[in-house]
Formats: sequence, C-alpha cells, structure tokens
Amino acid sequence: MTGAFTYYNRQGCSVIDYLLLKERDFNSVSNFRVEHFNEFSDHAPLTFTIECIQPACINTYRGETVYRWREKFTGQLSQWHNQ
Repeated sequence: MTGAFTYYNRQGCSVIDYLLLKERDFNSVSNFRVEHFNEFSDHAPLTFTIECIQPACINTYRGETVYRWREKFTGQLSQWHNQ
C-alpha cells in the first residue's frame, strides 16, 4: 500500500511506521496492509504475512493456532540474518 498514513495526531498525519527487511526477503512478505486507526493508539496497525520455514512448534489454544519459537533454531536464524 502506497501513501497510507501510519500516525495521526492533532498536529497532522505522517508515515513513521515501517516494516524493514532485506531485499532478498521481499518475496517472503505478502498481504502488507496499513489498517484503520482505532481508539487505542495514534498509530495504525501494520499487518502482513511472512512465509518461512518451520522453525516453530504449532499448538491449538482455544481454537486459535499458536506458534512458539524453537530455541534450537536461534543460531540458524542469526546466521541467516547476517548473510
């Protein structure tokens, strides 16, 4: 989405919230959206989908899928990120 404001206050609007990632990872992100402002914050929520390998264990909790990071993948993530 281009040109959507992410911050609003009485003095005006601006784009000050970003999703930062390496260029090689652009294809891993989809469905990026700046959502509607709500009464809880002067920042608009950013939502997106990240496609990745399976470094998490998946559980169902109260009907929702919960992802937990597996600590054994921390080293691999650090190496991948620093490449």
